[in-house]
Amino acid sequence: MESQKKVLILTLYPYAGGVLTMTQQMIQLLRERHYSVSLAYYTSYNLAPDLSVPSWQLLFKTPQYRQTTVLEDVPAYEIGVYFPELEYTRYLSSAIWSEVIQQHDYLVVVSGNILPANPAIALNKPCLAWIATPYLADKQDRAKHYPWYRRWLDTWLDTPWCLALEKQVLQNAKTLVLSHYTAKQIQEIQPKAQLTRMPMPIDANLFFPAATHVLQGRIGFSGRFDDPRKNIQLLFAALKLCREQGLNVTLALIGAKVDKQAKLQQEAEALEIAPYIEFLGERPRQALGEFYRSLDVFVMPSHQEGLGIAALEAMACGCPIISTTCGGPEEFVKTGKNGFLVDFTPQNMARAIRILLENQSLYDSMRHYALKTIQENYSESSVKQIFWDIFAKTFTDQQ
Repeated sequence: MESQKKVLILTLYPYAGGVLTMTQQMIQLLRERHYSVSLAYYTSYNLAPDLSVPSWQLLFKTPQYRQTTVLEDVPAYEIGVYFPELEYTRYLSSAIWSEVIQQHDYLVVVSGNILPANPAIALNKPCLAWIATPYLADKQDRAKHYPWYRRWLDTWLDTPWCLALEKQVLQNAKTLVLSHYTAKQIQEIQPKAQLTRMPMPIDANLFFPAATHVLQGRIGFSGRFDDPRKNIQLLFAALKLCREQGLNVTLALIGAKVDKQAKLQQEAEALEIAPYIEFLGERPRQALGEFYRSLDVFVMPSHQEGLGIAALEAMACGCPIISTTCGGPEEFVKTGKNGFLVDFTPQNMARAIRILLENQSLYDSMRHYALKTIQENYSESSVKQIFWDIFAKTFTDQQ
């Protein structure tokens, strides 16, 4: 009997967010065809100081890795590096990466950007990557909040090195991108990139609408709202305007760890909107459908999104979407049909919220079109066909 083929997914530490959702989807796809799936990812020095070697320990230790289990039943390799003070080093090939990679038959990368594919490319191994965004778009908002010494390292070392590495890896990896928006950005960085659009499929067993929905003045957002890229302050400002204009509206937020919510709660209190916001912490993906069905409208205030997976999940549950013109959502949010695209001013975001919450017939029409958008463009069957076609072309012994 032929042994089960092993697939290694090179990814990020499995923390809540879009990459985790993509990783879970990839695991499901591969297991449906009976592949044995493991994950491998750099684990930060803060989480695993025993694995990496900072500059002051160079003479005393070497990087290590350890095996563990994540996401209930998925084997995983936690990888350490030299110089964890730098971002660039977490993407470099090493003896550890080589040892882990050589134990597997196929290499798949699931990440925000392409850089985690480098250990495979450096070993001349074929790999198939599924990414959301270019390197700079993925980090520029977070970088503004670095301490001064980290900003210095980022400006003079990490960013130049990572940008050069990004071009090199994009030229050599077969790459699936979440949206046309991401494809265009990647093509500008590396015209020789081998790109195929593969959006996130929406699981109809998890994300489906209620039979009917009566407006109740509840808007929401799901995602790592403590991440500066999510721009949650814009949503706070829009909520404040709506309340001041007499609209009885509340906001529910899911996606950030409780210990990271304190600063945002303080900001809400300063704006005098804290009584109208529910901070619900993290929730497993299986619970998100119920959350989306409890909302009237899903609002995405982000500075940048490669696609906007949470917005698609909310649409599948019957939510019209209000989104900034932040990239990925411009592909599926059609103003006046299934929601509104707005600029980055709280006035226009508040206006869109009012229009939807004050007109049940318009809301019902947009709700219907939101469901139609998902059914026609983000079905699991169409996405699976894209993936397995590219998988076969990448790993020729599958043909």
